[in-house]
Amino acid sequence: MTLPNSTLEATIADFREKKLGTLIYMSKTGSHLHGSACDTSDIDIKGLFLPDIEKLMTREHEDHIKYQFTENGKVTEVTFISVQEFLDKLMKMECNTVELLFSMDSNQILLAGPLSKYLREHAGKLLTRNVSSFTGMANAEVKRYKNHTQRNCHKDIAHGIRSGIQARELLDTGKLVFPIPQINVIRKVKFGQIKLDDAYSLMELQFHVLENPREEPTPEQFYLKRKLIIDMYQFTA
Repeated sequence: MTLPNSTLEATIADFREKKLGTLIYMSKTGSHLHGSACDTSDIDIKGLFLPDIEKLMTREHEDHIKYQFTENGKVTEVTFISVQEFLDKLMKMECNTVELLFSMDSNQILLAGPLSKYLREHAGKLLTRNVSSFTGMANAEVKRYKNHTQRNCHKDIAHGIRSGIQARELLDTGKLVFPIPQINVIRKVKFGQIKLDDAYSLMELQFHVLENPREEPTPEQFYLKRKLIIDMYQFTA
C-alpha cells in the first residue's frame, strides 16, 4: 500500500495502528545489504513480525504486508513478513530469506530486540545444504546469455556471480557475511567495468565447480520450527 506523504516512521506507525502483529525486526536488504548500492539505488527494507494471535487463530492474518513510498527521489519498498512464513522459506533455503537471517549480523539493521536475537540464535539450525535457490538465478542468466536475449546485461550477470559466491560461502561456512567479501568484483561487473563476455565466464566458473546437495529438512528441524514459533508467542504473552 502507498501512504500519502509517507516515511519509514509513518509506515511503521500504520502497521502498529492496524494491530497486525508485533514487529520484531527490520533491515535494509538488496544492494545496500550486499554493499553494491550507488547513489541512485532504491531502498529495499524487510521486516519480521508475529501476527496478532486472534487474527492467526481466525485465519485473518497476512503473511506479507507491503508499503512503498518515495522520499528524496528514491523509492523505498518495505515488506513485513510473518515469522511463520520466514521460517517456512528458511527451511526451503529460499535465497532472500537466507539473506534476511544473516542480515541480523550486519550493519544494516534498523530495528531489533530480544525476539529477533532469540530468532537469530536458533533459526540457523533450520538451514540445509540445498543451495538450489542460489544456483537457479545463475542458471537462468546462463540460458539468457546463450540465447542472446535482451535481458542480458552487466547487472543480471552480477546477480548471478553474487549468487554463486553466496552458494559457495554457505556450503563452506554455513553462513553469509555482509557486505559480501568479494563485493569489489561484483561492483565492477554491475557497473560495466568488466566486458560482458568476461563477466559471463566468471559467473559460469562459479557454478562449474559448485556442488548442490539436495538435502531435505529433518523431522528435528520441523519440530524446532514449531518450538520457535510457540516460544516467541509465549515471550510476548
